[in-house]
Amino acid sequence: MLKTDARIGSLELLLDELTSDEREKFNRIYKVYSSQGWLQIPESMKQWAEKQFGSVDAVTSQRIVRVLNTVTYEDAMFNPIRSLRPMQLKSNADLYKMLSETQNDPLESPLDGTPADIFGRIKGDHRS
Repeated sequence: MLKTDARIGSLELLLDELTSDEREKFNRIYKVYSSQGWLQIPESMKQWAEKQFGSVDAVTSQRIVRVLNTVTYEDAMFNPIRSLRPMQLKSNADLYKMLSETQNDPLESPLDGTPADIFGRIKGDHRS
């Protein structure tokens, strides 16, 4: 049986712990895929990434887990590092309060405050 303290990032390892009968039942409905995602962290974010996530490498290379329900064709993608982001909101009111008090919003200067994909950034006509 699956451990109750399991994290989605280790789902495939946990599935390996199932008995063959349990695994067969799981596989009747679900497929689990994992892949690696990569980002480029701007120099201006490196110190923050180290403080928030423990290292820049934790952000530049991230494990992505996809779970597909083969009956309904619904699926979900999970990125375990996202749970480490500094945001604990309980309501929309908390969100509005946080946004009104926000200083140094990373989206004010997205080239310095957000990571880029490994192929670079997409630039359009509406860029400020």
